[in-house]
Amino acid sequence: MAVHLLHCQFPGLSAVRCAFQLRASAAGPLDGGSISFTSGPGREEVEASRRDFLTQCGLEDWCELNQVHGDVMVFDPERVAPDAKPLPDANADGMATSQKGRALLIKTADCQPLLVAHKSGRFVAALHVGWRGNRLLFPFTGVG
Repeated sequence: MAVHLLHCQFPGLSAVRCAFQLRASAAGPLDGGSISFTSGPGREEVEASRRDFLTQCGLEDWCELNQVHGDVMVFDPERVAPDAKPLPDANADGMATSQKGRALLIKTADCQPLLVAHKSGRFVAALHVGWRGNRLLFPFTGVG
């Protein structure tokens, strides 16, 4: 199954883009399209989905974390190739950057992805927040 994306734009911030992956299909909500190496299908299918995601967004790579359901931030994370394995050593649930052209990837199932941008569009942060992160007040401390 091909990756299906919903592209979003922040009003007044043309330099900041966002895309959400949609994974519903006739065979089931989790049938195909997985971009996670830690759950779901085999490596080849995940790599194909990751390449498809990047192509649809016009990207060559992204920044990715080993999300651990906590409240740790990484600033100016390293870029990761779509077929990179193992996952980055960065055990965190949020990342922020002021570097142009950096794509910040947050993976979720039943957690919330938060994308925050300064009104100038120069600073962006992406957070993975589940019940543990909410309990730790990560939506506040991650951007505070």
